[in-house]
Amino acid sequence: EIDSEGKAQIAMIMAYTRMNAVVEGPKEAKVGETAEYTLTVLGRKASTLANWSSSNEEVATISINEDDKVVLTPVAEGTTTIIVYRGENEANWIARFDVVVKGEEVEEDPITAEVEVEEEKIIINGKVALEEGQEIDNVSVSVHQGESEPAINEDLTEIDEFTNGEFSFELEIPEDLELGKYTVTIQVFLEGSNEPIEFTTTITLQ
Repeated sequence: EIDSEGKAQIAMIMAYTRMNAVVEGPKEAKVGETAEYTLTVLGRKASTLANWSSSNEEVATISINEDDKVVLTPVAEGTTTIIVYRGENEANWIARFDVVVKGEEVEEDPITAEVEVEEEKIIINGKVALEEGQEIDNVSVSVHQGESEPAINEDLTEIDEFTNGEFSFELEIPEDLELGKYTVTIQVFLEGSNEPIEFTTTITLQ
């Protein structure tokens, strides 16, 4: 059979192009951050001479921007296949590769705490997000109004009371303490550190 359309020759050219195509850019990306890619063929820049597509645009989109840069924009966690191709047909691909998109990193609050007022006590239950090897040395709590001297100031130093970074206080409310809004400041000192981690909230005595 005569190959009048030159399909065999085209296939050979595509295979040769694929062998000599180099895409540079990350194979992992994060939501909230963009990534750039370049294509070179036989040592020549060809990023804007090809088309780029994402197999799953719910995970990431890819396009050539106004500055002629190929930019991937992550959308959600998952994996998408990036296809670099000539013409309008993705079957004529020059390069294909997967990009794994990871979710946006959410920073964990170093201290979380619940502060409640019950009858004549202030009850505090909190937790410190400790890294491996870290231990709590001391936790202090002060209750004050504005810049005035603390109406209540307590330290918790018993190491036995710290389990997995958790701590608890029950503070007696002085009988002569005026009603109103107060600021509760919790300071956590880690072993070997002089700088406390702080948590602040407000309570109302009524």
